[in-house]
Amino acid sequence: MLDLFACSAFAILTRFDQSKRNQFDLPPNRMDTTSAPPNPVIPVELQQDHKVIGAKVRVVTASNEIFEGIIFTMDPKANFLVLEEQDGVKFLTHIFYLETLKDVKILESPPAGHVLALPSISANELERVEQRYRVLAKRVLASIGQNVSGEAQTVFDALNKTMPCAWEDAYIRVMGEVLIKPPYRPQNCMSTNLQVLSRVKIVLEGEQRKLMKCEEVDV
Repeated sequence: MLDLFACSAFAILTRFDQSKRNQFDLPPNRMDTTSAPPNPVIPVELQQDHKVIGAKVRVVTASNEIFEGIIFTMDPKANFLVLEEQDGVKFLTHIFYLETLKDVKILESPPAGHVLALPSISANELERVEQRYRVLAKRVLASIGQNVSGEAQTVFDALNKTMPCAWEDAYIRVMGEVLIKPPYRPQNCMSTNLQVLSRVKIVLEGEQRKLMKCEEVDV
């Protein structure tokens, strides 16, 4: 889920660079229905009046999850809806594909003369946002093991919370020093750095105990 700043950045980005829109597939901060057919999920009055930004709606997903909030942006052609939901003093930003929504109900129309003010963001800042999310995406992909068991991935994720880890085929490299081979037990750890090796073994033993307790609860 992107933060509001990123949503604003991408919305502005689409206005002056169509190639960026194709790359991110994110909508501009307006409802463009010039060539989009009517969407059965979107209330007709919103599509006709083009007054969607700032409307308070209740959204029901295909899995029957319910969200209420203010529409930040929506574009039927890009097939996106961005909703701001207030959670106490915080605002949560949700991004939905329209095709995954079962129902959108208007709770309150946008205030008269409502204008959504977007932050002023330079092209350089947009490039930095793009690069940041590229790095994050690569990092997430690199943390997913290929052809490994669910237990192996669980061990990796647990260790990666406190120590930098990387996959080397089916092996887990921890802190660049320790190599953990399947089945990922403390005795499967290898390193010439005994101090780091001892630390990794202790952490791994603790994670193994947690996994065993979870398995006992599930049984």
